[in-house]
Amino acid sequence: MRQEGSAGGRSILSEDKNPLFSSSTLSSEIPNNNNTEVHNVNNNPKHLESEQFLKKFHIPFYLNEVLSELIHLKVEDPLQYISNYFKSVVNGTNIIHKPYAYIHSTPRNRLSFVDYFEQIYSKISNEQKMNFYEYFQLVLLLCEDFPIPIISVIYKSITISTTLSKKTKEEVERIVTEDDYHSFELPTFQSFIIGFKTYLFFFEFFEMTFQSVFSDDYFQYESISNVLSKLKTVLLASSKVNERNNSYCVPQFEKIEKILYSLVKGSGQVNQSNNITINFSEFCNHLYGYVLNVCGGNVVSLLDAESSPISVKNAELQKSRLRKEILYFYNNIGGNAQTIN
Repeated sequence: MRQEGSAGGRSILSEDKNPLFSSSTLSSEIPNNNNTEVHNVNNNPKHLESEQFLKKFHIPFYLNEVLSELIHLKVEDPLQYISNYFKSVVNGTNIIHKPYAYIHSTPRNRLSFVDYFEQIYSKISNEQKMNFYEYFQLVLLLCEDFPIPIISVIYKSITISTTLSKKTKEEVERIVTEDDYHSFELPTFQSFIIGFKTYLFFFEFFEMTFQSVFSDDYFQYESISNVLSKLKTVLLASSKVNERNNSYCVPQFEKIEKILYSLVKGSGQVNQSNNITINFSEFCNHLYGYVLNVCGGNVVSLLDAESSPISVKNAELQKSRLRKEILYFYNNIGGNAQTIN
């Protein structure tokens, strides 16, 4: 049973806790020049709709962040600073040199960080295999306070199913219990990136699935029908929680259903979803495989298009812009080096 799951990734920032800006400040008091009754705009349907729109795209969070920086730095040209800040958000470079709490605060930030990771280490072969500590060091080079429990749960979600295929259950249980990372089967770089991207982007969903569907047990097997039944409850609960601040995303249930039912069809046991069982690592890897092979590596494809804070097209554009920014930066370094020489 996993011990670090409850501690990992719980330093998520909340927009509502920051006093500088929240969507509620949009409804500042309306002057009552005619001495007529002033209605509470917070209960106005139009206001609530506007508030939900802003929260969906995490505008309060980014505005609050840039205003905090302005107050701290007191720059000479604050409007230009604000412009540059939001340009960095659109380009995905806003997460560079930022702490983990900032990265984890919005789905866009999480996506930008993993895209950044992928671009920075693009010279590493997809087939290159590394152990847990090597992957963790690569992450730390880009975010020095990235929590080890987060990388641990992601690494285990990728490797436990393949390790079980090579070792006995008793041996794998020992490996997991003792965090004997050197004894796991080594994942390829491509496997790690897809798992890292998908789990981090849908972190809350995977954690709730592990707890509510698989009872915090890597070695518990559940039938496909049971997994889908329990997932409906998980997604319903998460949607109610997420209505307050839209701080995270969950995959569309119909797409998860499609992925899991493909296992039933592949087994040749049509309408036998009660007979096909999977553990948490297998569940994760089926989603990872779908993201890689069907979605082209774009995790946003798992979202419901109407509720998504970022579209598939915009996610691709952001990744492309981030790549150009990185190339521009390193080309300038190279040019300066040549000039110095």
